Amino acid sequence: MMAPSHAATGLLAGLLTTALSPLADAGPLELAAGAAVGAGAALLPDVDHPASTVTRFQGPITRLVSAGARRASAEVYHRTATSADAAQDGEHRYLWHTPAAALAVGAATGTAASLSPWALGALLWFTIGVGLRGLSQAP
Repeated sequence: MMAPSHAATGLLAGLLTTALSPLADAGPLELAAGAAVGAGAALLPDVDHPASTVTRFQGPITRLVSAGARRASAEVYHRTATSADAAQDGEHRYLWHTPAAALAVGAATGTAASLSPWALGALLWFTIGVGLRGLSQAP
């Protein structure tokens, strides 16, 4: 059960990033929001695991997203694996745990959020919700 430690690390990263950002005048509300979004964002790479917090967060919707993420990860792994790579399924801890995936997802969500207040609201709702779920699993 890694969700609490992942979420706590993300919370700290979100808090520090918000506090140190030269683009925002961060008061208590902004710091809390940055921390909560960071907690949720830290759990997103585990969308490729069928039992992860993010996969279970919204029932069939996120399970479907997870299945697609695992298929995409396996496909990329099998298309790019060399003879030096160990035989693996290529699903968990492959594509969605790379800097390239983090940059692509960050760019896509940032663009969507800047173009639509509905997308911004959905992203905030999802990341904060999954972050709180992850933090609430701590012993």
